[in-house]
Order: sequence, then structure tokens, then C-alpha cells
Amino acid sequence: MEILITDPDIHSVIKTIAKQLGTRQIRYFCEETTLVIPPQYGQGYIKGINFKDGLGLLLFNCTFNEQTSFRYSLDESHPLRVVFCQQGKMTYSFEPDQEKHEIPELHTAFCTSTETYDHLYEFPKKTHVQFTSLEINRRVYLNKIECDITTLPDDLANLLRDVNAIDPFSYESAYSIILADVISNIHTNDLKGLARKSLLESRSLDLFAHIVTQYVDDLNPQSKRVLLRKSDLALIVEAKNILVENIQENITIPELSRQVGINTTKLKQGFKKVFGYTINEFVRNHKLTLAKELLLGGNLSVKQIAEKVGYRNYAYFASRFKERYGALPSEYMKHVKHQVPIDEVIESPPEQV
Repeated sequence: MEILITDPDIHSVIKTIAKQLGTRQIRYFCEETTLVIPPQYGQGYIKGINFKDGLGLLLFNCTFNEQTSFRYSLDESHPLRVVFCQQGKMTYSFEPDQEKHEIPELHTAFCTSTETYDHLYEFPKKTHVQFTSLEINRRVYLNKIECDITTLPDDLANLLRDVNAIDPFSYESAYSIILADVISNIHTNDLKGLARKSLLESRSLDLFAHIVTQYVDDLNPQSKRVLLRKSDLALIVEAKNILVENIQENITIPELSRQVGINTTKLKQGFKKVFGYTINEFVRNHKLTLAKELLLGGNLSVKQIAEKVGYRNYAYFASRFKERYGALPSEYMKHVKHQVPIDEVIESPPEQV
């Protein structure tokens, strides 16, 4: 199924989609238009929100029963579209150019071409897609940012100045954790009325600000990028699991970085953001927690336990253990053997280790 759109105005887009789906299930309130997908075509909704200064949002949170295409065929310049795929996937192309570009889950792209090309967006069948399109009317938005546009990289500045869509532009990337948080807030907030519109407008500005920041970061070599991408989370969790499974080995941060395929700066910053500890703090806390559990088991000597958790220097191990639990390992073991309640041993919280 293909839906033809000939007017870039966001409310007109929603109304056109509704008409071609044969439904009147549209709700309009304070510049926000919501279309409920008819059950014969799928489920979910499409929302459109207009703001001042040339910005708007199109939000897709839906599943189509069949592959569904949205063809923008305009007599005027297309808006600049910055798109984000939070769940599922979709493809876009500029016709008559037949090349298709896929936007997989957790990726973003600038979607723009020359004025004369149709823009085609395709959603796969039976696939839930959560998709956000920041729509920018460059002719209007340029008036707002003209005095600041020189602070942007030249290609981005030229992109925004290209109000007649003369030059094509391409950028695709996995999006950052910060962008993921903003997009999630756009789709999940439960505010109403003015509070909702104000939040969505501010989040639209956040989207553009953070995509510019990410674009600048992506100009750096892979090894020097510092923004944490949503897709990096799995690698950071993998790094944590490697540390836990190899606690005896005392893996260095550069070695860990090589094993999971992420640069050291991003690994360190991401680890602290995800787990609340630096890598060294996490390793130290895990070593001492494991040592305590082994002492409580009573099957190993203190020296064996120290080695098992990766301490080669017993004196250093004992000192760290006492800082954390208020007693040397041998004293702690005596408490256990004599069945003295463990809570009589003062334990320092991990943050103080």
C-alpha cells in the first residue's frame, strides 16, 4: 500500500493519511493531531505536532499489516527531516533515484535530497515501528538561527541555508544515549495541554541540538568519539561480564577496550553512567564482595581467597578488606567460625572503598 502526500504541513499529512486509510479516527488538540490506525490496516497511531519557528514532529508508533509506503511528492522544497528509529526498522529513498537506505533500530539519519525528487518512506509489514521525524522548514527556521549558524560545521550550515533544496545531503549513524533519552521522553510522557506542548517543543530543540553535537562527534575517527551510543550499551554490559568472569586476571582497561571493541574514553564514561561506578571501583567492590562470600563459605584459607579474587599481595588485600568490612580477613573468619553475628562487624558502604 502506498499513501501519496502532496502537502508538507504536518496536519495535512495526518489528514491525508487518514483519508487514504478510509478513517475519520482523528483527534486534534492544540496543534497536535492524532490518527489511530484502522484495524484492517494495522494498529497503533501516528501523531503530528506543529511548533513555531519552522519545527514540527511526526511520531509513528504502529504496526502495519502489509508493507506501507508514504510518498512525499511536493511542488515546493521538502522540509529537512531528521529521523530516529527507536524500534523496528524502515527504509527511505529519493525517486527517481532507486537506492534504498535502511534505518535500523537505534539509528538516526538526515533525510534530504534535491527539490525535484520524491521522498519515499517504507515500513515493513508485521513489524512494530517506533519512529520519530523532526520536520524542519529551513526557510522559517533559518530566521531563528541565522546569527548562530556560523558556529556549525560548514556542511551543516550550508544544509540549513539551502532553503531551495539544491544540494543533497546524507548522514546516518547509531544515535547517542542522550538522544535515546530525549526520544523516549517524547513518546512516553503523559503530560496534557500546555505542559505537554511546551515539553514537546523543548524536546524538539533538544533533538536538533544533540544531533548536531553527535554529528560533530562523528567527524572524529572512531577511536576518538566520546558520545555513548545506545548500541554501545551491549558492549558495556559485555565488558562488565568479562570483568566478573575473569576477576582473577586483573584485566586492564585498554585490554578490556580491545576485547569489546569500544574506545577507552567511551568505555570508562559509559561504564560509570550505566553502573554508577568507575571500572576500577566496580572491580574492587566485586573482588571484596566475592572475598567476603568465600570467607563465609569457610572452605578456603585467607591466602587462597586472596589469590582467587585476584590479589597477589596479601597485605594489600587485607588492608582493602578491613577498609570495607571493618576487620582483617583473618579476624572476619574468626567471627564466622565462632558464630558471632556478622552485623557486629562494621561494614563500610562500597562508595567509601
